[in-house]
Amino acid sequence: MRGGCAIGSSTIPNADHLPLYRLAQIYSRQGVVLDRFTLADWVGRAAFELRLVHDALTADLKQSTKLFMDETHAPVLDPGARRTKTGYFWALARDDRPWGGTVPPGVVFTYAPGRGVQYAERILQGFGGILQIDGYAGYNRLIAPGRIGPDIQLAHCWAHARRKLIEITRTGPAPIAEEGVTLIRDLYAIEAEIRGSTSATRLAARQERSAPILASLDHWLQYNWTCPGSVPVMWSGIFASSEIARIHFPSVESPTPRSDAT
Repeated sequence: MRGGCAIGSSTIPNADHLPLYRLAQIYSRQGVVLDRFTLADWVGRAAFELRLVHDALTADLKQSTKLFMDETHAPVLDPGARRTKTGYFWALARDDRPWGGTVPPGVVFTYAPGRGVQYAERILQGFGGILQIDGYAGYNRLIAPGRIGPDIQLAHCWAHARRKLIEITRTGPAPIAEEGVTLIRDLYAIEAEIRGSTSATRLAARQERSAPILASLDHWLQYNWTCPGSVPVMWSGIFASSEIARIHFPSVESPTPRSDAT
């Protein structure tokens, strides 16, 4: 009985985002009286025993040549403060199935009290390869000159670059932003078509079909950034929020908009 309840008290709060006091109420309706402090003790003991599994999974993932990383905030009890504080779960994931990889997928979550990139560095210690991330500028520390450790190459997310353009198109007529969205959509279509193919097939398709689209995107950025009639606020928002130029086109800087642009 205790073992089954302990497993449930550890799984349900995390899988279903159910607080322990509600779990205690559910047990109570079934005639099982369990104090939430007892449940909390079981969860803590289970977490302690699972540390070896967490460490082993983390080590296995870091043997990969490419990983995904992201962080999300979560409310954490702050004893004595009568409120919660903000903590973060850092996710490190691998999923090679979309391109025919044979390594099993996996994800590990590590709690940290903040979003500082020092926590990412600690989690990634020993990893070398491609790390896919969002536009959070803090990750740049992972590729800073003089950094000690295996080399990491950052691969930024197209969805984050596209999102700011989508937001602009929803505010009214925005032909420049719509053109950018269309070009990115064309890239998405190619990726959907070649997903699951061999690496050689994907490389050939990207060189033949995607490279010209990327060249068009590069031209679109450089031309529209400085052309008369562009809106400085729009471009500063794109560069600051989605960082399209810095992420995908290092040749495009973020200069002060032209004084004749409106």
